[in-house]
Amino acid sequence: MENLIAVASIKFMKEYINDYGKLMDSDYGFPEVYIEGWKLFNSYAFVDPDIYYGLFWGEYQGSYCNAMEEYYELFPVAGSKKYPARFLTLFSSGDIYERDLQVLRLACDKNLMSEADAVYLSRSNPLIVKGIILEALNNKERKQAEKEANQLLRQNLELILQRNNLNKFDE
Repeated sequence: MENLIAVASIKFMKEYINDYGKLMDSDYGFPEVYIEGWKLFNSYAFVDPDIYYGLFWGEYQGSYCNAMEEYYELFPVAGSKKYPARFLTLFSSGDIYERDLQVLRLACDKNLMSEADAVYLSRSNPLIVKGIILEALNNKERKQAEKEANQLLRQNLELILQRNNLNKFDE
């Protein structure tokens, strides 16, 4: 039953996944893609926080990988045209912390941050979103919660970039 609910929940992620593929194919630099990726996630997660919380942190987290595979065998997604392998790797991972770390390692490759910074952000940023989603589930105004999450994620990344002597979003 848990797997069936998880597969049905993936349907609510289809637009997000398609939009994320387009974002990956955009001409934005790393910091913008990273923040825009989180903003995109939040724009969907705060509309259906119970579904997103359940898939990424809650009771359906363990079923995510199988559910994603089953759903996309039936309903394939275009994903990223420029980076299809990276896209599939990202979206086949049910661990949001590991997925975020995979994205942040691109910044490490560009010497924008250290591996330690990437590990810190990959742990703290999903926890920020998780906590604010939990607040939204408990009747916090969802649009305001989404804005707060986006602001905190941006500030967190900016602190790391500034510490590494980079201007906010300059590469």
